Amino acid sequence: MHRVLTCALVALVVLASSDDASAQRRRRRPARPPATTAPATPTPTPTPTGRATVAQIAVGGDHSCARTTDGRVLCWGNDVVLTQIFPRTSILGPRPTPTPLARVHDAQTLDMHGSQPVVRLAGDRLVSGGTWDIQRLGTVDHSPEDWRTDTLELASVPAQTLVASAMGNTICSIDPRGALRCRGDNQFGQLGAGSDVLATEDWLTVPLTNVVSASHGGPSGCAITRDGALHCFGRGLRGALGDGASTERARTPVRVVGIPSARAIAVSREGHACAIATDGSVSCWGHARYGQLGSTPYDDTPTPRRVQLPGAATRIAVGRFFSCAIVSAEVHCWGAGNEGQLGDGRSQGSAIPVVVSSLDRVTDLSLGDAHACALRDDGSVWCWGRNTEGSCGVATGTDTSVPVRVPFP
Repeated sequence: MHRVLTCALVALVVLASSDDASAQRRRRRPARPPATTAPATPTPTPTPTGRATVAQIAVGGDHSCARTTDGRVLCWGNDVVLTQIFPRTSILGPRPTPTPLARVHDAQTLDMHGSQPVVRLAGDRLVSGGTWDIQRLGTVDHSPEDWRTDTLELASVPAQTLVASAMGNTICSIDPRGALRCRGDNQFGQLGAGSDVLATEDWLTVPLTNVVSASHGGPSGCAITRDGALHCFGRGLRGALGDGASTERARTPVRVVGIPSARAIAVSREGHACAIATDGSVSCWGHARYGQLGSTPYDDTPTPRRVQLPGAATRIAVGRFFSCAIVSAEVHCWGAGNEGQLGDGRSQGSAIPVVVSSLDRVTDLSLGDAHACALRDDGSVWCWGRNTEGSCGVATGTDTSVPVRVPFP
């Protein structure tokens, strides 16, 4: 009973204070105004070559995870949510170098939901590497001595596609017929189902049909339907919904303007989003203070702005105050860069996309609060940005403004 009450109390504190905690996130290095030119790209300092071949990566606020071809999941770094509430407390330890998740040997997919990696195992079993279940998706059956480092078996989640989320207080899934369902926190209408309940453990259906992909930031979410239509729902302040308005909340989906057909969407937890259109162009909207929309002026915008990239993008990802895209197998980033998260050798922001130093043949990309990781076609993982908690997988404890290779055991 004590363990259940403890988990419920922690989850309630996270739900009530997520916005305030986000606003009070570490301020040890305030972001400087973005630059408008990019420097020459230095050569990154490699770390020792690892042996594992990585098939997929997923990055959270201050930690990172990778799924290997032999079915393991390894994670490194620290947990954002619990660090805000209980300093120096983490689901990961913290772990400065990659460490396998317990009892995971046959991983099929890997997703990140706020502070928790969620892994689908063979047989459609789900486990979470977290301290409590996500909106009662699972049960904590481990003793208090090991619940911060063990995995949790999840229940009540059918064989559906889970939607990655920048915060774990809302979770969504897409079923094989294209129905989008969400549950959890709904104070801003971020369940998208028209309900005015503040939170629910019931799965609510978003009134969209034929959904093929989606992204959730916590206060808001967006979804793409089979015909390429892009809709967003939830908190719309700073223009986060891309519909030309800046409303407090939209409890049902609204159509994003200016993008007739989209094929990828990424939503941050701080009110900005970026999408790839079917022609490969990238547009961003919402919060713009740090240049995370990839254009000037630095004014919030409720309609998508085109990002000037050298070619068609194949992947888009957003962090807290920055964004990145893969173009011609290279990574281009823009926005806040005060902790090296743009990867171009500087600790300075830029509203103009800059190329991540000496990193090519990139196939996958994932962003956290202030760090990023990329997967190359040889199965190696490279990370850059904030590393004070080991988010980049190297034990230096200092930020890195160029990619470093993550060593795998």
